[in-house]
Amino acid sequence: MNSILRKTLIAAAVAGAASANAATISSVDNSTTTAGIQQVISAEGYGLLKSITVGNQDGTSSTQLQVALTPAIDTYDGSSDLLVFTFTGATVNTSSTVLSSVTVTDSTGATEYASGFGITSDSITVDLNAAGAAVLNAGGTVYLSGVVLTDLESSVQVAYNGLRNTQPFDQASATTIATVASQFSASNATDLDATIDVEKERKVFVDTDSTSSFFNNNDTDEDGEDTFVVALSNTSNLLTATVSDVTHAVTTTGNFDWTLGSDSKFDSTTVDTAVTTGTVTESLSDDGTTLSIAVDGDFTTTAQTSTVTFDVPGDVTLVESEFTLSSVAKYYIGSTSTNSSATVASGVDIGDWGLSGATRFIEFFPIGTGITQFVYISNTSDVDAEVEMTVYDDSGTVYECGTLDTVATGDSVTKFGPEIYNTITGDCNVVGNRLAISLTINAPDASIDMTAGYNSRGDRVLID
Repeated sequence: MNSILRKTLIAAAVAGAASANAATISSVDNSTTTAGIQQVISAEGYGLLKSITVGNQDGTSSTQLQVALTPAIDTYDGSSDLLVFTFTGATVNTSSTVLSSVTVTDSTGATEYASGFGITSDSITVDLNAAGAAVLNAGGTVYLSGVVLTDLESSVQVAYNGLRNTQPFDQASATTIATVASQFSASNATDLDATIDVEKERKVFVDTDSTSSFFNNNDTDEDGEDTFVVALSNTSNLLTATVSDVTHAVTTTGNFDWTLGSDSKFDSTTVDTAVTTGTVTESLSDDGTTLSIAVDGDFTTTAQTSTVTFDVPGDVTLVESEFTLSSVAKYYIGSTSTNSSATVASGVDIGDWGLSGATRFIEFFPIGTGITQFVYISNTSDVDAEVEMTVYDDSGTVYECGTLDTVATGDSVTKFGPEIYNTITGDCNVVGNRLAISLTINAPDASIDMTAGYNSRGDRVLID
């Protein structure tokens, strides 16, 4: 029993020591010498080159990935010990990884161990030579180089085993040394958010001084302007590609008729684009639903900003519109002959144009047996006005019921009571029977009058 107990305690002590003194695998951040930070590989650059090489012990190369090993065991046997590096998330290219090019170097870059190797699709084995045994000790970091990796996944890991007589005696668990990520991203810093003025025949925007964080309405003239800003970020990763041009495509649920000149062709004066670098060409698709803004010219800065101002002419009827943005960047490494492209934004909401109008409030709209409601809207303008409805119940819940099917016809009185009731009890799924209603009528405020109330058991109640 004592013998068994001693063996158990000894085994536990050895396991504890191994855990406390484990070897470590590390890398460096891009273009720094700070150890222990994983590197980022450009998905676009890797897509062009199809491989990346492990090497460069000082971490300053923008084309190489680093694998650093810090042993935990003080002494390696130069005549028999093996260093085994195992890769996951990538394939060791056995045809491009040449035995004579694979080395393990010290922190000065001097080759210390290069006397016999084994290469498989997921591992590199180094057979120590006697000269290097004294250098490879605890606390001394060495670097693997000359390994060509292909078939990269989203992240690359390396594990390590120091083998003596085929048994591991110094180990490092799998460590992520690199991730693969797009070097590009796009964000809309400022959104379109103008309001079409129905009192001015829907041809200009409502004059506003709104300065909210996602709104920049530069309505400084009668015609009206609205601006959106999109920033393209270009991160410096390993295998960074150079951008040759970017195309922003803006689509709308409405139309771009306001950009057409008297010849029915696109008038570039209606769209003004300012960019931090490059030259701009704007165009409209044949079906008039997509506006393209092409920015030509290499840029290697961390971001390129395009500030696009829509300048409506003031003599074209504008329609309610939602706008979305998609951006594509072309890029290359070394020569433009390697050009490829990447979508850096797709279907991004960049705002909308709504209609101004009159708002009318029904402070009490009861629902129940024996109760009928009536709502009449008088519209003295010549605009057939859409009506949007919001309902509030007595518990504080708000229901956005959207646009009603019935419109407030111009120069007439329109009955809305039945449709409002059917919408509340139907598609809008309103809970409760003591309600309040807000109606937005997209016609000039001065031209709208509303009469509302309800009949209950023969009594007619008019709501002011």
